[in-house]
Order: sequence, then structure tokens, then C-alpha cells
Amino acid sequence: GFGRYGLYTMDVATREVRFILDTFGEDHAPAWSPDGRKLAFITDASGASNLALYDLEDSTITQLTDLTGGVMSLSWSRRNDRLVFAAFDRGGYDLFAVQEPIASASTMQRLKQHVPVAVTPLAAAPFEPAPLAGPNPSRGALLGNWPDSTTTPDTTLAMGGRRGRGGRSDTPSLTDMPLWGSRGGYPQPFAEALPPDTTQPRERRRTPLLDRGGAFALSDSVLGQTPRPYKWRLAPEAVQVGAIAASSFGFAGSTQLLFSDFLGDHSLYVAGDVFSNSISDANILTIYSVLPRRTDWSVGAFHLKNYYQSRVTTLGEQLSGAKLFSERSFGVLGGMSHPFDRFRRFEAQFTQMFVEEQFYEERPNGDFVRTHREYRSVSSPSFSLVGDNSLFGEFGPVNGGRWNLTYSPAFDLFPKSLAYHTVSFDRRRYYDLTHGYSIGVRTLAGVSSGRDAQAFRVGGYSTIRGYRDFDLIGTRLLMGNVELRFPFVDQLGIVGPLPLGTLRLRGAIFADLGTVWSGDTSPRFWVNRNGRRLRDPYFSFGTGIRSWLLGLPMKLDVAWASDLQDARRPRWHFSIGPEF
Repeated sequence: GFGRYGLYTMDVATREVRFILDTFGEDHAPAWSPDGRKLAFITDASGASNLALYDLEDSTITQLTDLTGGVMSLSWSRRNDRLVFAAFDRGGYDLFAVQEPIASASTMQRLKQHVPVAVTPLAAAPFEPAPLAGPNPSRGALLGNWPDSTTTPDTTLAMGGRRGRGGRSDTPSLTDMPLWGSRGGYPQPFAEALPPDTTQPRERRRTPLLDRGGAFALSDSVLGQTPRPYKWRLAPEAVQVGAIAASSFGFAGSTQLLFSDFLGDHSLYVAGDVFSNSISDANILTIYSVLPRRTDWSVGAFHLKNYYQSRVTTLGEQLSGAKLFSERSFGVLGGMSHPFDRFRRFEAQFTQMFVEEQFYEERPNGDFVRTHREYRSVSSPSFSLVGDNSLFGEFGPVNGGRWNLTYSPAFDLFPKSLAYHTVSFDRRRYYDLTHGYSIGVRTLAGVSSGRDAQAFRVGGYSTIRGYRDFDLIGTRLLMGNVELRFPFVDQLGIVGPLPLGTLRLRGAIFADLGTVWSGDTSPRFWVNRNGRRLRDPYFSFGTGIRSWLLGLPMKLDVAWASDLQDARRPRWHFSIGPEF
């Protein structure tokens, strides 16, 4: 209307202008919600510029904030479910974010019911709002959900006063000033001139090492000490202990200890667990790290005992078939890491490991007996070039990329030593499509040669989904993954004993393609059997969901292996951990 700013839309193609709304105050800075059903804008109908939200479904305007200092500008967040705005605070404008997902219909319905005085029908918007009653009146719908939106801005720095407790000041605050009206909702100059010291740039504050009292005053004993060089000393920083015992089971327990110095330059990590009555079955790992310089280094020792049923040992040796065996490994390790810049680094590590492999055989009555024992030794350095400029989201990287090129040989230094040369390359790239959508692409290649060439094991939840876990084995590897990740269900709105209301499910659609082979054999791409069918490499496609389970990122995928003519029965994969 004439004399005030209202909100309109214009069709760019036809230049048609359509009226939306006009409140009692000045309305500006409109911004549509991502679904086009709500319009956020700034209005000073209540006396100061504040956030408001127009809901097209019920034709109501909800005042979100009630700030005396006013709001200058607004924008929807990157996910387009929350608002970000600039508000007058502490003598200037700062940036704030609304914590409530106000793009959600259930959230707005709850806010309207909680603070009905903040809701105005569109037909009543052009008229002056009725005055509020009560000791602390407020029209802000976010009053009970976001305390920062209802606090009085602290302007004492601009006014030259000294702050007291709780951000209050002895000098007048903005609540003591008259409200401004019809000039866009921005503060008017004070009637009286500011003190001279507030019109000049303030000098940088320096805090002398003097005891002036207060909550954080230094004692005389500290001030009187002579400065001395720092001497590091390890002290406990974190301890985690768990244990269980039963007459029919035995004893099981795990412990993790972390010691570090005050500056974090040195650390000692000790972890151990035992799941039987024999100490020979215990797992123990100790690592000491030195971190004060640009180049970090560490040394450690370990003893590990685990049981397997597999066609491949953990050292990459291929067996004649699926065997039941245990591996007892012990040895020492050392490593270093040197960054070239913020995103690239060089890593080196040396591991000397001795392995005792005990094989078992199952009798017809179900008992297991020991058959034979093998001994192995591994003397293996590794050298890696690593690059990483990825940006992480809630469940994994969403932008940037990372890569790892590693050369890992093993030398015949002890009896029964393994000898091989292995090279692997892992490249991952992430494309942010905005609004919570992203694409992840991974390429993985590896080759191992020598007398005891290592075997790569792929298939399953982490490599090629739709196939059995680690069922595809070879000394040559080439595979790739592409995955579209997107928002699925942010809020279910369910109230009950289970915390399902904010489940925050995300979805994924993916395709996996890869192959492994050994020796002189090579992949056979196509076979003619009732049509042209893909045989090797192996291909699969599927979908999945991601959520949080007991504070851990959970992934549930279903995939179909396919030869581009037919698809096999679906295979489900459940895992806990971030996305690749």
C-alpha cells in the first residue's frame, strides 16, 4: 500500500505483478521456503524489525522473533529447513541461526499452539497489533525453543559502558529507548550526542598479568613464580573398562587407557581385551606417539589372537578351501607422518610381525580337534602419499575428495618369511548438489606380486554389494562405486517410548562394478548365453538408508547382482560406520 512497503510477486515472463501481503509495518527481505508453501520476511509491525513467516496453507502470519534491536537480513540455511539472520547485538550486527526446522509443518503447528499470540490471520495483518499484557510480554514464537531470540541485545560496547554480570549494563539498554516506527525498522540516532570516546576507533584491549580480583583472578603464588621451561609428564586422560564373568562362560573384559601431557605433545595409548580364561588369547596394543613437531612419529607393540573360517588368511595367503583356524600375532611397529601442506602428507610405517596359525578340523560329532600348525614372519615397510580436502556431513564426506597411493613390500628376513610387493590406489570424489544431495564416486585398484602375493578380498557391504562378503578373491583388483545420497525422512513426528520422532533417515541409490583375478587369467567380460550377458566384471545396483543407532552411524543396503540381462535375489547388508 501507499506509504508502506508490502510484498508482491512478479512473473518474469509475463511481467504480471501479484499482491501477497501488507502488514501494519514495513515488510521487506522476502524468501520462499524450498517447498514454496511458506514465505519468510522481515516486518516491523510490532515496533522493531523481526522475523515473520507467512503460511499459504492457513493464511496466517507467525512472528518468529521479538528482538528489541531488530533483524537486518535473512536467508534459508544450506539445507533449506532453517533460517539464518543478522540481528543487532552488542553494538553491532551478528549472525544467528534458528534451531527449529521451521520448514516442517509439524514444527510450525507446535510453535503456533505454544505461542498463539504470535499468530495473526492475513486479514488482520494490516491493522495495528493489540498491546500485550503481562510482566514479560513477547510475540516471538521461538521464545520457549530458542532463548537467544528473547534476550535483550547488549549494546554497552557501542555506548562506552562496562558490562556487568549476565550481559547487563549500568547504562541504558535498547529497552529504555523509544520504539522506532515507519522508516524500515532500523534504529534511529540517539537524541543526545554520544560521548567523544565512542566516536573514535577503540584501541585493542590488552589484559595485563595483574590480580584485579574476580572469578578468574590469579593467586599471588602463581604471579610470584619464576618462568621455567615446560617439562612434559604423562597423566591419565581417558579410561574405559568393561568386564563380564560367568561360571559357564569364563571371563571377558576390555580396557582402554589414554595418557597424555598437558600440551598434547606426547601420548600413550594402551588397549587390551581377553575373552577366555587363557592369557594367550588376550589382545594387547600399546602405542606411544610424539606430536610436538611438524613430523609426527610413533612406536608400538601388539599381541593379537583371533579365530577365522575363511579361504584366505589375514596375511593374504590363499588356502585350498574354507578352513577353520586361529592366528596368534605379535610384534612391533613404528611410523611417521609428514605433511607437505594442509591437504597432502607422506606416511611411512614398518611392521615386524610373527604369526602362529593353528588349524582345526570338525569331527562328525561336532567336536573340533587341532590338525597342524604353521608359522609365518612378516617384515614389511609401507610408504603412502595421502591427499584429503574432503568436507564431512552427518554420515560421511559431502564435498571435495581424498586419495591414497601405497606401496607395501615384505622382505624375507626370518625363517618362514613372506615376500611380496603390493601397490594400491584409492581415489574418492564427492560432489555437493546442495540441499542435502551429494554424489560419491570411488575408484579402487591394486596389484600384488612375488612369491607370496597377497590376495584382495572384495564383495559385501564395503566393496561390491549384492555378493557375499569377501567372496571374490584375487591378486589383481579393479573396482568402482557411484552413489547418490539424499535426504529421506527428517522428522517422523512420532511420540512414544522410542526416540523415533527425530530419526533423520537419509537415503542412497548406488551401483557397484569391479573384478578380481590372479596370475595369467584375465576378466572375461561377456558370455553369450540366451543373449549377451556380463560375466566378469561383477555388477550390482541397489538402494539403502542411513541413520543413527545408539550414537553410531548405521547403514542398511539392499543390492541386486546383475549380468545386465537378469538380476539375482536381493542381498541385504547391514554395517555400522560412515559412508565411503
